[in-house]
Amino acid sequence: SCVECSSPGMMEFTELLSTKEAQNDATDVVNSLLDSITQLIEGNFMQVKIDRFLAEAARKCPHSPEYLSSPSTIEYEPFNMPQNESDITYLMLLGAVTLGLIASIAILIFWIKCLVRRRHRRWLAKLPKGQLANLERLQKKEESIEAKLNATTTSMFKSAE
Repeated sequence: SCVECSSPGMMEFTELLSTKEAQNDATDVVNSLLDSITQLIEGNFMQVKIDRFLAEAARKCPHSPEYLSSPSTIEYEPFNMPQNESDITYLMLLGAVTLGLIASIAILIFWIKCLVRRRHRRWLAKLPKGQLANLERLQKKEESIEAKLNATTTSMFKSAE
């Protein structure tokens, strides 16, 4: 496969990620993140936000007797959400690591595409002219068959069944 032939470091990386420790660490991170989100949703903070939204909804609805054509915002007392510095730092760290992984994967994909394109050009340059012409003719034939199929058939997504 392309992973095996493009970089020996990829095999080491996949072996590292397939270890039991890596799987346990990933599970712990996801569980911790889900616990933090659950605490935020189940806590008073979300309930207060929803209550405030519902209290203002009647003033903005033209069918309500409490409707105001130009409703002013209600001034509420500030709600003090309990701050946990480690959770915020942890979430920021998790976001930075995730962003770094996404960027690394994007760079890796770009690098692999460039490498494959370069190898393909070299391979094409080594082919004899007759074989290159046959390959071009075969590709044009396949493209015309695809175009004919696209023009005469509908995709399964658009089909009535």
